[in-house]
Amino acid sequence: MSNGYAVPTPTQFFRMEAVRALTRDVESGCFLEVGVGSGHFLERMARRGLAGRGIDSSEEAVRIAAERITRALAGRGAHSLQQVSVSLCDLFDLPSEEDGTYDWVFSFEVLEHIPDDRAAISRMGRLLREGGRLVISVPAHAKLWGRDDEWAGHLRRYEREELRVKVEEAGFTIESVVSYGVPVLNAIHGLLRPLVRKPVNGAEQKALRTAQSGYNQYLTVPRWAKLILNDIALWPLYRIQSLFYGTDLGVGYVLRARKLKAAQG
Repeated sequence: MSNGYAVPTPTQFFRMEAVRALTRDVESGCFLEVGVGSGHFLERMARRGLAGRGIDSSEEAVRIAAERITRALAGRGAHSLQQVSVSLCDLFDLPSEEDGTYDWVFSFEVLEHIPDDRAAISRMGRLLREGGRLVISVPAHAKLWGRDDEWAGHLRRYEREELRVKVEEAGFTIESVVSYGVPVLNAIHGLLRPLVRKPVNGAEQKALRTAQSGYNQYLTVPRWAKLILNDIALWPLYRIQSLFYGTDLGVGYVLRARKLKAAQG
């Protein structure tokens, strides 16, 4: 069982740097994160003093994220803890009373797990107020499909145009799409795949892998890796990655879009 203290993988570091690039102006408003995973992004929002909540369909993910928030806000008082919460809930089970109440909806590495991803994007859109922003990340390029996707319970990897069309059909205008991972993740993606544990087949096991994918990593990262896997050590590589944000060369996309009208669906 995960204890929530695992060292993030290289992919998570480079993805979150791309996410930071598209969320630096998030300074106010109410937010919702769909699929909190191990709670890293939720912790960032809590430390910024923002008000919002996270949801996840995994009890273990909710527990880990809640513990992370409590540690992050220790000493700031009960009011700070009440500003950010996390609960066990599926996106499609959110009540209609929450429609139009959020300024920001975040969802990272979630859509590729959902059979009807169009319905999921539309549901996120209805949760946003007019003018609210959606920020999502997804794995890129079907040609990169591998054992790590199977292990995580993915149903698909995305092409840029496919992602753009699905988001715009849901009533959004796209503000930015960045491709992350160049050059480091491109170089190590194939090298790490032989180390990925072979997944057990079957619908039940696939559902379990999906539920655990946010916190139970397919690749174990030793604790000593913190010496090189940290934002300070990776800063030069972050700068190189940013030069390729506008290309289609990375291993994943981060998209930011604005809701202009009621989402369809």
